[in-house]
Amino acid sequence: MKGTTFSLLAEAALIVETLDHHDEALAALKRGGYSDSQHHDAESLVEEVSGHVARITGELQHNKTVIHLMHTAATELEIWLQTARFRAGKVVDGDELDTLLGADIHLDNHTVAVLAQAARFIGRVRQDAALREQLCSSRSVQDLLQRGNALRGKLLRLAEGVIRPERDEDLEQAEAWLAPARQKLSAWLGAFRPTAVSALEGQPELLGLLGQTSEGAAPLGGTAANVTLHAKAQRAKAPGAQPAPRAPGWSIGRDGGRNKLNVGNGFT
Repeated sequence: MKGTTFSLLAEAALIVETLDHHDEALAALKRGGYSDSQHHDAESLVEEVSGHVARITGELQHNKTVIHLMHTAATELEIWLQTARFRAGKVVDGDELDTLLGADIHLDNHTVAVLAQAARFIGRVRQDAALREQLCSSRSVQDLLQRGNALRGKLLRLAEGVIRPERDEDLEQAEAWLAPARQKLSAWLGAFRPTAVSALEGQPELLGLLGQTSEGAAPLGGTAANVTLHAKAQRAKAPGAQPAPRAPGWSIGRDGGRNKLNVGNGFT
């Protein structure tokens, strides 16, 4: 879900956190033209957008059901991350495992942190063919990535709903706060992505660490796409649905203790 507030914020926050904790990635990017001023701009924009999100959720009226659903979706994504840790823990361990699962990502907004951690794992595995082979069969890994991506997309949609207040005047105020900073963050990321792909062309694992992928990355796919389909099915109404007719047979206490569709007394 490109271009939304939380998708942009999670992507930029992952980049900032990664470059703050991984000197090798930062040095490689600098050799490709990435500057300290660009990094400072990213830090400032992440802080600015995060501040607006906190202000919107703290000061304006929201649908409590949407907030609850967002927290539930975040928990689902965390459970998926635990599954990914279990799978990855069979082939990597220690600091490498923590890095793969984004243990170095520390953010005030829990939702953004979980989104960034999932993007780290997905990007890293998609960019590293050797790691994919170690994890398991290609189909199994593909399903794991697809499920994580589907759950991440679900959380992104619900998170966007949380920063869209119910009242029109609140919605206008939220957009007035967010829109300028979101546009600047989008522009920053638009400039960063090609720089990262070019600078890290020979180090795909570092590109994946940033949550970025090149054209040669493993595709997302597999049977876990049913996560999204199931969510849609839950929201949709079956066309022409009618109540099920009463079927003949024994029932306890029906029709005053007598089942009139059969001969004899019913159970009471």
